[in-house]
Amino acid sequence: MKSNLKKTWIAVGIIWAGVLLFTYWNTSVSSHIRETKTRKETFMKDNQFWMRNADIIARVLRADDAAYHQPASLQIGLLQIRDHLRELAAHHHLKDVRMERSQISTSDQGEVPVEIFLAGSLEHAMLWLNTIENDFKYLSVIRFAVTSDGRPDQSQFHFSINYRYRILGSGPT
Repeated sequence: MKSNLKKTWIAVGIIWAGVLLFTYWNTSVSSHIRETKTRKETFMKDNQFWMRNADIIARVLRADDAAYHQPASLQIGLLQIRDHLRELAAHHHLKDVRMERSQISTSDQGEVPVEIFLAGSLEHAMLWLNTIENDFKYLSVIRFAVTSDGRPDQSQFHFSINYRYRILGSGPT
């Protein structure tokens, strides 16, 4: 009788061990299925989001690109800006254009303060400033000062401008 009882308990133990192992295996498989399903749902939602908002995302990326000038180096970018601003000043009948910068940057992306000095009429300077704000999104005017000796076409202007740049090949991460 003891031998039968011992064999019965061993069989019951083996059956319960099997049940526990089967339950553990079933739990891991169902967890894996649930994780896969969750990943697939997340992927599908992301894909739907990208498809629904592709034009908005493209506009935001274009606006980000427009907010930074992308020269080969900071020095080349500053030379390009100087030339563009001089051409624009000549177009708006402004003269004595001078550009200075006090800060030297070594990073691939950032802002550099630039001081612009020019002379002419207030009307032409405002047209010049409006053109900069509309066409050069990477230049932001911080402040400006006007000095006049009483003649309307002989005012002196001092603009403080931030030049935002991103060296080519160092896009957003």
